[in-house]
Amino acid sequence: MDPRGCSANRSWREWWLPGEDAETNGTSLPLALDLQAVGVGVFLALFILSAIVGNILVILSVACNRHLQTVTNYFIVNLAIADLLLSTTVLPFSATLEVLGSWAFGRIFCDIWAAVDVLCCSASIMSLCIISVDRYIGVKYSLKYPTIMTEKKAVVILGVVWLSSMVISIGPLLGWKEPPPPDESICSITEEPGYALFSSLFSFYLLSSLCRFVHFPSQYSKG
Repeated sequence: MDPRGCSANRSWREWWLPGEDAETNGTSLPLALDLQAVGVGVFLALFILSAIVGNILVILSVACNRHLQTVTNYFIVNLAIADLLLSTTVLPFSATLEVLGSWAFGRIFCDIWAAVDVLCCSASIMSLCIISVDRYIGVKYSLKYPTIMTEKKAVVILGVVWLSSMVISIGPLLGWKEPPPPDESICSITEEPGYALFSSLFSFYLLSSLCRFVHFPSQYSKG
């Protein structure tokens, strides 16, 4: 999983103006760093805000229009919910970490933040995969689609998506991770080999292979 640039314990501040010494540049280097931090912070804030507003609009459009309340759109709403949770509970702290160059919220919250990150990302990827499979069934078995993909089955599928995402994300909270660094200003998603293989395999590689198959069925049928 993507540790969002903090695993190497080097921020963009350490790469700014390579070869220059802050002491020899007077106030110009701190000023440049402050302006850089403000610019990055504003950009990330606008990005997060647009993600929040966009996903809320998707959810409201389906919730307020009965004609849009179909099984396919339920899966799309689930994707929007996962991305909305990511935008509201994960990205603000990721942006703070990026701007400050260090973690300022303590070790316990770091573990929770990393677990929620994996939870939301896994649910989002699984939702994309479910949408792909749903559209594949809708195209290949268009006449039987209403009986194959019912609302009850959709509810069960969405429950499995979130349950599977919880199983993938809860490992580090139960101790499946490398020992934490003594410096609490360092926070990243665990890179313990066993967990990294498990999470990436079940939340990305297998799902991406399935999406590839259902998006290009003609290639497999011709082969």
